[in-house]
Amino acid sequence: MGFGKTALSIANLGVRFWAHFLKKPFVNPEETGRRRFDENFRADGLLPYTAEHAARLPLYETCLNCGLCDAACASVARPPPTAHRLPPLQPSLIPVMASRAQPLFRASAELAAFYLACGECKKCEEACPNGIPIREMAKMVVDRALLSRASAG
Repeated sequence: MGFGKTALSIANLGVRFWAHFLKKPFVNPEETGRRRFDENFRADGLLPYTAEHAARLPLYETCLNCGLCDAACASVARPPPTAHRLPPLQPSLIPVMASRAQPLFRASAELAAFYLACGECKKCEEACPNGIPIREMAKMVVDRALLSRASAG
């Protein structure tokens, strides 16, 4: 690359760098990333995480899928009435559901709702070596599924 191209590239970079800061006071506050995200993805049922959910994601991601919660769960032996359409009922599925693409939340909501109504013994959470709040995570999956259904129509 010759000196002219290099100088032109550096000048272009400099102009774009300063333009970024100079345009900030003039940008319409309604023109936010959130609004653009909604325009592009809401019809598909994809929603941005709430600040609360985003703050909890690192904890949810520490699941080892060790199965200790499955062994401790009394609800595993008590399938819901629609069990013929669902995978085997195990608390370890909740972290898997929470890590999936959001349109899949709609399909997962029925199973997650079952865990929300499990009786609140919290044995699965007590058995977890990483202290993952499985019921809290199930509530997040259900909440996001309801929002996704509402936004996708």
